[in-house]
Amino acid sequence: MWVGLAVLCCAAISALLVFFLIPRQVQLESNSPRISPTHVYVNETENIVKLTLENEYNISNGNFVKVHATNATMVAMYSTKRIAEVRDVKSYRIPMRSSTKIIIPMNITIQNRDVAFFCGTMGHVLFITFTTTLDTSYLNHIEQVTLTTYQIVDCAPLPLTTTTTTTSSSSSITTPVPSAEEVNSLV
Repeated sequence: MWVGLAVLCCAAISALLVFFLIPRQVQLESNSPRISPTHVYVNETENIVKLTLENEYNISNGNFVKVHATNATMVAMYSTKRIAEVRDVKSYRIPMRSSTKIIIPMNITIQNRDVAFFCGTMGHVLFITFTTTLDTSYLNHIEQVTLTTYQIVDCAPLPLTTTTTTTSSSSSITTPVPSAEEVNSLV
């Protein structure tokens, strides 16, 4: 009877250890289906479009131990051409059973007559493929997580806040006029 009880206890402890220590997949997910760049430069005479943007990702850890993530690499492709690549060398620690948001900045330069005309004159969006790779390690287990997303990127030059100037007899007053988006956000 004591031997059976000892075997049952050992089996229960091993089952619990296997449940808590078996590695689960670390997931990389995109937060932004549409990306609005922080800076847009369009020059139709030189056929160039430059975009500065930030892409947000969630790293989800389903393990019962913390995960160490490093070397986030993001590659941007337009059509079949690689237009940018950036490597984020920051190190991230994801606590057990939680997720962490990371932001990867990127500068994109596209030299194409049609894209420059499209963004400068028509002011629409581009469909850009982003492939993001992240190295993760936990419990002496190393793996590489990859996510490929097809995201909409605004390529129209950002609206500038216009100013009106009124001149009186001795001084000049400059008053900022809010853009339509700023007015709509107040309503």
